[in-house]
Amino acid sequence: MDEPAIKGSIFASVIGDLRSLRDARRISQEKLEQRLSPLEQELVESTISPAAWYPMESYARITDLLCELEGKTPREYFRGRGATNARRLIEKGLYGQLEFLKRWEKSIDGRERGDGGAVFQSYLRSLKLVVTLSKSIYSTGDWRVERDPDRANCVRIEILNAAAYSEGMRYAIEGFLNECVRAVRGSTKPLFRSERVAQDHIRIWMTESIADFYGVPPA
Repeated sequence: MDEPAIKGSIFASVIGDLRSLRDARRISQEKLEQRLSPLEQELVESTISPAAWYPMESYARITDLLCELEGKTPREYFRGRGATNARRLIEKGLYGQLEFLKRWEKSIDGRERGDGGAVFQSYLRSLKLVVTLSKSIYSTGDWRVERDPDRANCVRIEILNAAAYSEGMRYAIEGFLNECVRAVRGSTKPLFRSERVAQDHIRIWMTESIADFYGVPPA
């Protein structure tokens, strides 16, 4: 698929939710035909393969519709949707990067707490590995992990070539990352927030330094 696409492992949940709302008569077939393209109407009736690619434009349009039907703010709805996707993928064990999170957390717990520099470097390397998951989910977007020049002892994720990522998708990425933190660390405090620096550039930054989060000396 040449156009920006998202993997069926994520797209399937969107189609399932829309079917459920349709079957519960919270949206009519007539309204679906008004809001969705012929391809999207066909996808609603199709079996979605977790390994196949589907248009990101369709994903954005359908999730925006779901947000409207649920009556929530985009920030609330999409962060929750991203968290749900993370829980589902972690439970199913579909991606090795998410399994790695658990092993890495144990290595941090066992590391000498007095060596804040080692913890920081380990966090930076490990986050770089985890975000390689993006290539398994999105066909577009250049994800980069780097030391944050504006926040001491923090890292940030820069997503370039991100024009195809809707604002809802940006919030969903926040929810996904924060749920990964909760799953391995038990912390419910959001660690990641994001902003759109430009139309094709999203920045994800930490709300708390690695030193504070892990209770180690600054790097």
